[in-house]
Amino acid sequence: MNGRPLPMRVPQYEEDWHRPERAVREGDHRLRLTWEVPASCNMRPLCPYCNNAASRAQQPALPPGFAAIVDGLARLGEERGPLYLSVCYGEPLSHQSVIDAIGRLGRRNLVDVSTNLLATPDVASNWPRNGNIRLVTSWHPHRWPLSHLLDRRREWERAGIACGLVTVVAWPPYLPGLHRSVMMLRALGVDVEVLPFHGEWAGAVYPAAYTDWERAAVEGLVSLRHQGAVWQPGRLCRAGHSYAFVRFDGIVQRCYVYGSAVLGDVRQHVRLLDSPAQCESPSCPCPDMWQMLD
Repeated sequence: MNGRPLPMRVPQYEEDWHRPERAVREGDHRLRLTWEVPASCNMRPLCPYCNNAASRAQQPALPPGFAAIVDGLARLGEERGPLYLSVCYGEPLSHQSVIDAIGRLGRRNLVDVSTNLLATPDVASNWPRNGNIRLVTSWHPHRWPLSHLLDRRREWERAGIACGLVTVVAWPPYLPGLHRSVMMLRALGVDVEVLPFHGEWAGAVYPAAYTDWERAAVEGLVSLRHQGAVWQPGRLCRAGHSYAFVRFDGIVQRCYVYGSAVLGDVRQHVRLLDSPAQCESPSCPCPDMWQMLD
């Protein structure tokens, strides 16, 4: 059964700026959201394994009603939060309006920003330094070596913004050198997430096309926090209850898998489930979502 809808009231855009900052520790959040924004990206050359570049190219950088979407997220943070908000889609640090929204929401909520880290810290000079905002840094070996990524992480950390997880896609051409790089990062105390490649390369469709050696290599590098998590249809999942996906257009779904149940519109109202419910998807390609399984 669905819970009661949130009130239709939408606050003024700057209303929550007048509230004091609220430092939020991990584990203290009450609702986790993934927010799909913006449709722009500053990566050149484009990532050969990007699975949403084509769809993003058909959209403006920001959706219509962007300010109302930010208002809705701020409202959820006050009425159902604090939030643990993950911002990803294109490159969040490629558009100043998104950067400003992250700064606003980070005053009173946890915000993870999935970024290629090409931007320098000066773009986020207005972000609060209360520990709420941190960067999940994606490494793209076709763009720059790992040492350059580590140098840029240090720049952001010196500027007062924490850098956490490093993610890298297990694109087949990366695999020969990937194990060594991952081991080096872990030796430095950096948590790494290796993501299986979903897409087409050299006429084959992955991850089904991984050879036995490649599959063993990828599975051996998956973050320890996901090992032992086994996805299967019908398992109870907290998606829709303590987690939700905010689409680019502001529509809220139980999770990001195509066909997932719609819970409302973040600009107006959202109905969260009263309890975890069975997963209805035939597949779950994102290891980050496996932690929602009960």
